[in-house]
Amino acid sequence: PAFALDLRFVQTGGQTRVLHTQGEAMYDEQGRATRVMGTLQDITERTAAENRIKFLAYYDSLTNLPNREMFNGMLRRAIDAGERYRRQFALLFIDLDRFKVINDSLGHDAGDMLLVEIGGRLRRALRSSDVVARLGGDEFVVILEEASERHEVERIAGELLSVLSQPLLLSGHECHTTASIGIAMYPADGVDMQ
Repeated sequence: PAFALDLRFVQTGGQTRVLHTQGEAMYDEQGRATRVMGTLQDITERTAAENRIKFLAYYDSLTNLPNREMFNGMLRRAIDAGERYRRQFALLFIDLDRFKVINDSLGHDAGDMLLVEIGGRLRRALRSSDVVARLGGDEFVVILEEASERHEVERIAGELLSVLSQPLLLSGHECHTTASIGIAMYPADGVDMQ
């Protein structure tokens, strides 16, 4: 019988190599395996390229946060779980105020640095069970799956606004950012993705 396997090896320096092997066993007249004939190919670079393509399909390449595609799937699952288990959750839509001014005055590199910093601040300010995604441009979204009280969600949104307003250094300039946050509670404010 033929076989095909991908094998991962960690080298002494910590580098991982991926090898693909395929072959076929040869048998004698008594049915005993006497040898194996096949090939062995290093597919490390191909595997890395495939993994990068998969990553870019579901994650924002700038912030490494889930992108719109992945977020839509996560929101569908949250809605399904909310319906099935009669759970509430909150959705926070975050838009940076006057982001265009940063891009226009300090350049797109500074704008990119700001987006990376904002994504990091959001991730650090929330629980690991919360979802933070970048939809595009200066729009971020958060799913608070373990939030059932509106006042608690409003408190979290206030804390996020405070975290996002802390000054940061961009291209040698101290910048102060502000954001706007919209809140929707499931199911009180809606039961579908729209």
